Amino acid sequence: ATAAYDPTDVFLINCGATSDTNDTSGRTWTTEYEKLVPWNLDNLSFAANASYQDVAVSQVPFMEARIFRSEFTYKFQVSTGWKFLRLYFYPTRYGSDFSSNTFINGVDIVSIPDGFYTKGGFDDKITNVGSSIDFELDGEITLETVYRLNIGGDMVSVVNDTGMFKQWFSDDDFLLRENSRIIPVIASVKLNYTEKTLAYVAPDDVYKMSRTMGNVNNPRLNQNFNLTWHFPVEAGFNYLVRLHFCETLAEVNGSGQRVFTIFIRNQIGKLEMDVIGMSGDSRIPMYLDFSVYVSSESGLRPDLRLDLHPSTEIAPKYYNAVLNGVEILKLINDDVVGSATGLVSIIVLLILLVRRQIKRKKNRQNNSVTMFKVLLKHYTYAEVKKITKSFSHTIGKGGFGTIYNDLENGQQTWILGDEVTMEENEIAKKMILVSLWCIQPCPMDHPPMNIVVEMLEESLDSLEIPPKPSMHISRGFVTDQSSCLPLFSHGEEEAGGNTETFDSINI
Repeated sequence: ATAAYDPTDVFLINCGATSDTNDTSGRTWTTEYEKLVPWNLDNLSFAANASYQDVAVSQVPFMEARIFRSEFTYKFQVSTGWKFLRLYFYPTRYGSDFSSNTFINGVDIVSIPDGFYTKGGFDDKITNVGSSIDFELDGEITLETVYRLNIGGDMVSVVNDTGMFKQWFSDDDFLLRENSRIIPVIASVKLNYTEKTLAYVAPDDVYKMSRTMGNVNNPRLNQNFNLTWHFPVEAGFNYLVRLHFCETLAEVNGSGQRVFTIFIRNQIGKLEMDVIGMSGDSRIPMYLDFSVYVSSESGLRPDLRLDLHPSTEIAPKYYNAVLNGVEILKLINDDVVGSATGLVSIIVLLILLVRRQIKRKKNRQNNSVTMFKVLLKHYTYAEVKKITKSFSHTIGKGGFGTIYNDLENGQQTWILGDEVTMEENEIAKKMILVSLWCIQPCPMDHPPMNIVVEMLEESLDSLEIPPKPSMHISRGFVTDQSSCLPLFSHGEEEAGGNTETFDSINI
């Protein structure tokens, strides 16, 4: 069958291979040479074959790898627009006597439709769970695919997707199995896609298969239960949760017949979810998008819990709930989750702010309030390297990278060459606390500019200590499931092997 979406760009790179080869699904993977890598390829890296490979692991692209001797860059000529970026890794020994942690087996780049994850769901919005203001995604956000599940169904392979080579997995490992049942695929069902839900959003197999609640003979018992899934995620991030729905049963054919409440992280995502009431009829696929922040109060890897509960506010014909598919993507802010160099630039900016205030205080003739007008300076990598003495004297590592000390004159101080008084030290601490509030992982914790000004005018003792950021170091590449937006990552494991695939998307 012809795929619903025809991507503009498709790159399947079998790293380390010497000739084009086909994988088990029939897709052709090409070599890296010519336009994809620099001329001095052999000086920076070398190709090697896996010394051992599990029989359950596909040879393409996991049999060959490129091993890196130093920092290495791939360059691809692509059209404008959003892309899925997937990286493939198979940890094993490569060559007769070499084992490396710096390697890659495959690179997969596929174009995706514009606004695929940012425009919102069937209702053209991203509901911000726990807030009355809808969530908006912009070009500074990277999405990393964490889960993509065919609820109640089997795995959907990349070639059976809609043209973007997304892989859908079973939800069996995440379902709280009490009180649930699977609605089997009805072969004769014809899905009616619309402009709100185009045919490339998810495969037919996702919308034709669903999971509902049990107690078929006494459905009112369902009011005492939830249909529940638990998804372990990394704390300290916002997550985009996309839920797919489609009513395919002949007996559920009207608005108000099956109404349920969606809970995400024990908060109401949608009070009265009526699939037919929103879509307009049965057998019309639809999806809703939600944003939810996962804090670290319950540990570094808490559960993102999803519950569906029959509505008790009205009296529907069926006390039940239904779900066809789930996608969960981590939202990574490119402004705050970056390289160590980016964090160093923030620290240097704080130092400049403090230094300017000190100089103005030295020059003032009275006790009037000093006004701050700071022109921000951008530092090159070479300049940052110089003032941090080649990134020596590491203070520590945090959620946004490595923090360095000991600038320019070698003194252990936040001030570049000036003598530090107690008052000046408090000013520096105040600015650091305010800046830490401004770069909190949760956007809802960011103070508006008027509050920032008030915080700078207050005393140090009056400022609250911001929560510690999660211990996360952003990765540039990941393998699939899949992702899109600025550049997101995802990891998955194949049955019988330890291969890893990472997905990324750029907005």
